[in-house]
Amino acid sequence: MPRTRATALVIKNDCILMMHRVNNGNEYWVLPGGGLEDGETLEGATLRELKEETSIEATVKEKVLDFVDDKGDQHVVFLCNYLSGEAKLDENSGEANNKDLNQLYDPQWVSIEKIKELTMYPIKEKEYLLNYENKIDRKKFVPKEYESLAYEDIALPIGYGQTISQPSTIAFMLGLLEINSNQKILEIGSGSGYVLALLSQAADNLDIYGVEIVPELVDRSKKLLKDIDNIKIFNASSELGLKTKAPFDRILVSASAKEFPKELISQLKEDGIIDCPVKNSIIKYKNKNIEEYPGFAFVPLISD
Repeated sequence: MPRTRATALVIKNDCILMMHRVNNGNEYWVLPGGGLEDGETLEGATLRELKEETSIEATVKEKVLDFVDDKGDQHVVFLCNYLSGEAKLDENSGEANNKDLNQLYDPQWVSIEKIKELTMYPIKEKEYLLNYENKIDRKKFVPKEYESLAYEDIALPIGYGQTISQPSTIAFMLGLLEINSNQKILEIGSGSGYVLALLSQAADNLDIYGVEIVPELVDRSKKLLKDIDNIKIFNASSELGLKTKAPFDRILVSASAKEFPKELISQLKEDGIIDCPVKNSIIKYKNKNIEEYPGFAFVPLISD
């Protein structure tokens, strides 16, 4: 009968909490987790199994992976916020009291870089962790005085009257862009460079362009993104957009305009998409149609 396994992904100081297992001579690694008890939620099972297997206290942040394996078993992985505890078996757990010398249960913190060297199951969870190693770290794009808030879902100042938008808003706007491989994408108001970095990994073989009116932010973002080959950043001119590199498949405006900038349509391919905040709404332009999504806040778009 298929079963459901609830799993915890806990990251601390660039290390992932793992269970080192040996079973009848077979050595492998898994994320801490297990099956659900009667009446238990997925989140509840995740935290219970985490405490039993590793003695770590945590809170559930969000579900990051949900899949069914070849045997029909469901695996649900939750990203969890570490609270307290030392990685060791709970002395009252079944694993701690196991007397079978052919069985080993050993919780350990493993650096993200070492994940690729481990034999880990399920394979799909290992693939996720290997991709996680390449994820863009928002902390690198905020001033030092705000680094402690880098992973909060809030906008943060980056200097010069500009902000880095809150992650949920960025994710929503990127979703509206419907990004596919082999596209050319322009961000207007690229600021810290964080969204450019996210765009660079949104699909394969993308050409990413950014324009920013604040010279200091252009210089800073170029330094941060110097190792990403498919990003080019320009100082903004008196004309909105980047006509010299047009047309674009997608145009993202990352600051609020007073009205929808129709002049950008001439820089867009025929089947392209523009995302632009207008006042407190996000406007999506596609195939000459306008969709409005209200309830957002942005810094105003600066022009000369």
